[in-house]
Amino acid sequence: PGGRSADPLAAEAKPAAPAVSQEEANAAFDRGDYRRAFLLNRPLAAAGSAEAQNSLGYLYEKGLGTKQDYERALFYYQQAAANGHRSGQFNAAVLYENGLGSARNREQARHWYERAAAQGDEEAAEALERLAD
Repeated sequence: PGGRSADPLAAEAKPAAPAVSQEEANAAFDRGDYRRAFLLNRPLAAAGSAEAQNSLGYLYEKGLGTKQDYERALFYYQQAAANGHRSGQFNAAVLYENGLGSARNREQARHWYERAAAQGDEEAAEALERLAD
């Protein structure tokens, strides 16, 4: 009671998992409650969920449940992409290719399309062919 924790590493422990689940966030999205989906995905994304990061990117990109913001969309897609999320990789590539959220960057687009294609994303493979032209 009070005082220091008995575990000397407790202060360095990872933050507790968010009180909401990805399933709850996905259910809110599926029923069209985009504001709730946005609010539920935020702590999940902060805790490192690539699925939540990709979802936040999508919500920002489309302006669902929040104000449309391509820079934030790209930020969250990049996080998801860096965490190996195939859709996050594809989505980041699309924004880079089209100059949404940043200047147009074909190299970054190619980079993320290649990673998504390597995970079996057929649209990404087609996009790579288009960029090669």
